Amino acid sequence: LVSCSNYTGGYFTAYRALGERDDLDFVLHVGDYVYEYGNGPDRYGPVDLVGKRDGIPATETVDLEGYRLRHVLHKADPDLQLAHRRHPWITIFDDHEVANNAWRSGAENHTPGAEGDFLARRQQAYEAYLEWMPFRLPDQHGVDHQGTRFFKRFSFGTLADLSVLETRQNRSAQV
Repeated sequence: LVSCSNYTGGYFTAYRALGERDDLDFVLHVGDYVYEYGNGPDRYGPVDLVGKRDGIPATETVDLEGYRLRHVLHKADPDLQLAHRRHPWITIFDDHEVANNAWRSGAENHTPGAEGDFLARRQQAYEAYLEWMPFRLPDQHGVDHQGTRFFKRFSFGTLADLSVLETRQNRSAQV
């Protein structure tokens, strides 16, 4: 079980450790695979990694090109590559794949107007996620759901069932 893969926050040695293991059936990533922050005042990570682990694009990700580049940056990390190469992944996004503390129609880290329309931003972030992550959308038909259905269930025989939930798309803003 892993989460919170902030490239500017540190090295991905935990992924190297996972990639070196031979006793895993899969890696479960529960979100924040990428972070939207830029390299400026909004940078999230230790000062000593400035110039060593900088985000691409250098600005906050707010559009399809930016989200694609952020996924490319992560996929170029050799430790993360090893973990992806060695094990299947089950993934779902949280909030930073779009913007911090996202809800149905906005996010704490989204400035309407200055950063465009939030729903367009979210759609572009989802598009990049689906292009770059090992994630297949479940059937969209016959399910009473607003928006895109991402949640799904995995069964492991009689041993376990795993329900993967997406909790950002339709939630209300936090008080």
